[in-house]
Amino acid sequence: MLLGYIVLISSMKDFKVVYKIAYILIDGRFVMTQDERWIARYNEVRAFIEANHRNPSKYDAEERGDYYTWMKHNRKVMNAGKMKPERVVKFKELLELTEKYKRVNQYQ
Repeated sequence: MLLGYIVLISSMKDFKVVYKIAYILIDGRFVMTQDERWIARYNEVRAFIEANHRNPSKYDAEERGDYYTWMKHNRKVMNAGKMKPERVVKFKELLELTEKYKRVNQYQ
């Protein structure tokens, strides 16, 4: 049985819990393929950046553990040439979005 849902986010605390994509129910457990997990995390990070108009912080524990580390890891995988081609396209789109909200020095 294939289940999927998208829920509107009412607060940032609910943000990382709410956004889910396509689970497969097996033996009473929800199991996702590696591609589904990657796409789900990609969508979470993209939604976070669009909602907050900033990139994930390495200083905030929640953001660092969930989003910043994921971005950093995938950047390394892409630069090493080990990322799947379809993921490279989507990840480059995400990097373009992060450039839009890149931190600017207020004194320059």
